[in-house]
Amino acid sequence: MAFVVSIPTTRPDEVPGNMSRVLRPLDREVFALAVPALGALAAEPLYVLVDTAIVGGFGLVLLALTDVLPHAFTGDERVVERAHQVWWLFAALMPLNGVVFALDGIPPVPATRAS
Repeated sequence: MAFVVSIPTTRPDEVPGNMSRVLRPLDREVFALAVPALGALAAEPLYVLVDTAIVGGFGLVLLALTDVLPHAFTGDERVVERAHQVWWLFAALMPLNGVVFALDGIPPVPATRAS
């Protein structure tokens, strides 16, 4: 499959009529790497949005399983009772955890000093 790109040229060895050329093998390799990378860059914001929604929705799951999940980790009723006291906090913080997870890895903006 040949890629054809229209470029202006003044070189005498180029075809002057249609001003297009067939890409060299190196150009094909660059395009073969650049096109998937461009697709990944375009899809990343959608991935982050969906990921944040899923992690943020874990709070609803925690609230729905208030009586089940603590018993999965312990059989001690005193521990289960203490877990019920703070369970709402775990559920309420899940959307915040989703936002923090989505923003993790974004470098901070360097502070500027006023002169």
